[in-house]
Amino acid sequence: GSLDVKSVPSEARIYIDGKEYGKTPNVINDILIGEHELKLTKYDYEDLKKKITITEGKTLTINEKLFEIELDETQQVVSGTVNGHDYVDLGLPSGLLWATCNIGANYPEEYGDYFAWGEVKPKTEYTQSNYSNVTNEDSPSSTDAATTHWGGNWHTPTDAEWAELCEKCTWERTILSGVKGYKVISNINGNSIFLPLGGFREDNSLNETRSSGCYWSSSLYSTNPLAYGVLLSDKGIGRRVYNRYYGFSIRPVCQ
Repeated sequence: GSLDVKSVPSEARIYIDGKEYGKTPNVINDILIGEHELKLTKYDYEDLKKKITITEGKTLTINEKLFEIELDETQQVVSGTVNGHDYVDLGLPSGLLWATCNIGANYPEEYGDYFAWGEVKPKTEYTQSNYSNVTNEDSPSSTDAATTHWGGNWHTPTDAEWAELCEKCTWERTILSGVKGYKVISNINGNSIFLPLGGFREDNSLNETRSSGCYWSSSLYSTNPLAYGVLLSDKGIGRRVYNRYYGFSIRPVCQ
């Protein structure tokens, strides 16, 4: 069977059962008969998901309207302060408390500073040749930018701590004070934090702001020279591994 899919506005990415099939408008042929999940995504618009049924020898026509993401100007609820820095209690089973903003930022929507993995100072250039931390161990407090800059028991989240945030919260794309990002809402107590899409730094360039956000964990991957990080994009949230010399944001946590 075939699928003729259009959208308003056009140029939305088409996914069938998780596989990408270009952008709208598009006619997709040779789809297996039966039930499938169709998803349309376009940045600044809410994802559209629906079940479709493909019939042998027939073309199913879909024409969907996408709705713009609403601005989120609500104030973040601050639960408390540790060492002069605000946090939000999301009620997570671990008891972990997430900071309201990135290192180097004064407000949740600010990008803040960028750090290579395990380094504690921002740089003007991020390259493999000027990367200094070649340890094979997870980032200790002496090379943890969160601990260095904020003190107390603030630290960069581990990969497991990021996993908990991903699993125990609902992630909604939104815009706060003109900045694109994700509102991360606790499924436990309804409190939330905002993570801006601040892109990443490589060489002397700042890349992909407003379309992605890259955040470090403190956890090394088993193979050098990689470490775990988190990617926020219009396609969703993902924990991945990256070259350690990239300049990523850091969102501190404490207990």
